[in-house]
Amino acid sequence: MELYEDAIEDADEFIGWLSETVSSDTSLIVHSDHGEGFGPLDHGEWGHQGTFFEENVHVPLVVRDADASDEITGPVSLTSIYDIIVSIAKDDFDPTDHESRYTLSRTFRPNQIAVRTTERKYWSTVDSERSKNGTEYVLSSERDQETENTTNFTELAEQIISSRLSHEAEIQRVRGAAGTVSASSQI
Repeated sequence: MELYEDAIEDADEFIGWLSETVSSDTSLIVHSDHGEGFGPLDHGEWGHQGTFFEENVHVPLVVRDADASDEITGPVSLTSIYDIIVSIAKDDFDPTDHESRYTLSRTFRPNQIAVRTTERKYWSTVDSERSKNGTEYVLSSERDQETENTTNFTELAEQIISSRLSHEAEIQRVRGAAGTVSASSQI
């Protein structure tokens, strides 16, 4: 744990040094793709085993742009980084434009999906058609506290997951059709 905290401190110092060293009109984007679990301290999980506990998914995203400044508290998906870069290049970057009502995360081993807001997270195992055995978590002090699935959030999360799974199935169908057309045109 001390080595990990030392690594975080080193990264913070490096970001500080980088911010002071490069020109103030240079935009910087720094992020992490995952955190780490520390066994007994974090749900019994070591490393980043493809789970959606906060120690794995609540990661830093720092954007420095000379023309905009704000701190946001809502979730931001790392898939927004492309849009952030484009908005900086177009000189219309506003940090609040990239804050979301919810983010969606997916692992493929085991096949899990999660919907997360600032206050809640719904985490479920999925097959190719639907979500099953979902658990809702209340996020308090950046920790996961399991709760019963009694809120409207569970229903909304299931709808979001269903929509995502339908989207993924459609992508696979289009890829299959494109492959068939491509193969027949070569004959």
